[in-house]
Amino acid sequence: MGQWQPASIEAIQNSYTELSQDQGWSALSSSLGRDHIFATWDDHDYGLDNGDRTFINREGSLEAFLNFFHTDATDLEYRLKRGGVYKSHVIPISRGDNYPIFIIKVIMLDTRYFKDPKGGDDADLLGAEQWSWLESELQEPRDGSPAPDLILLGSSIQVLATQKIFEETWSEYPQARQRLLNLVTNSPCPNVLMLSGDVHMMEVSQVSIIPVVNEPGG
Repeated sequence: MGQWQPASIEAIQNSYTELSQDQGWSALSSSLGRDHIFATWDDHDYGLDNGDRTFINREGSLEAFLNFFHTDATDLEYRLKRGGVYKSHVIPISRGDNYPIFIIKVIMLDTRYFKDPKGGDDADLLGAEQWSWLESELQEPRDGSPAPDLILLGSSIQVLATQKIFEETWSEYPQARQRLLNLVTNSPCPNVLMLSGDVHMMEVSQVSIIPVVNEPGG
């Protein structure tokens, strides 16, 4: 939906109704349970091709998304007030009595709701509140709970790719991309794997980051 023209609220709601009746979706949600489906959106889920924060129906699209994924009433009210669909999930995996529990944290970013229109090196993708939240999510837990052994960081568009011509990537937002890579590099978690969508193919990318150390007075 919303490939060339902004999708209406009715079209967005109808798309979720259609998805709810899809046999594949029904089988997936029934077998896993809604609590184990971690979702974010990209442009056509949001309602406009390459959509950003200027999308005319972004508030209605946000409410439809959160309602569809069965967010409880308290969480729904908070997230509607906060804006965006970003969220994190902690998954403890037991490996038997002789092994410690393996902790996976899933972090889903929202690269649509707060996204600036393209143009200018200082254009942003996440917005101030989401950046602050992400920085906290990538650090050690403050409540004393176990630190994650693996972080799966979900972005609807590719982070590392720089050679794309038609596809959207974080490289079109260079300052935001560098900020994200710095946060990942400085995370105490030794294993951070970024997962992305958008492109209709399988691709594995890796990049080596050399931390920049500021000299005194520099």
